[in-house]
Amino acid sequence: DLVYRTHVKGAYSVTKAAWFFFKKQGYGRIIFISSNSAIYGNFGQANYAAAKNALIGLSHTLAIEGNRYGIHSNVVIPTASSRLTEQLFLEESLRSLKAEYVVPLVIYLGHESCQETGKVLEAGAGWFGQIQAYRSKGMVLPAANAETNSQVMSSEAFCYLFCGWISSSGLL
Repeated sequence: DLVYRTHVKGAYSVTKAAWFFFKKQGYGRIIFISSNSAIYGNFGQANYAAAKNALIGLSHTLAIEGNRYGIHSNVVIPTASSRLTEQLFLEESLRSLKAEYVVPLVIYLGHESCQETGKVLEAGAGWFGQIQAYRSKGMVLPAANAETNSQVMSSEAFCYLFCGWISSSGLL
């Protein structure tokens, strides 16, 4: 599929070519560009969303593998106007969503003094933020099988399984 080859295989191939040199020099910065579609979804863009989400997984793994070599990997999710979105927004919105408003974040992540790695960062219209994955506290069902299904489906257990979020940032 062209979308996969362009976004995933393309990013992987360029990174693979640079990795050897980054490792040799003990320094490197990788910045993948993902999409809001990967995080929030968008009608009719399942293949694109999947491809852009793959970059997030790739970046997390490269952040772990590259850390000992001074190689940092991050993802930027820009919210910016483009040729493709001209018809979707009012002129005022298009002006506030200029791609150049994302540039400061990319420059920061590419700078040698930046120590951020493994991050997914969102930028648009002068706003910057970090996206993190969370998981619930969960619970152990010692003899989990089809018969314990009623335990999982009870509202008390369901809330315990899926409430009380814990940041996954400490898991890496």
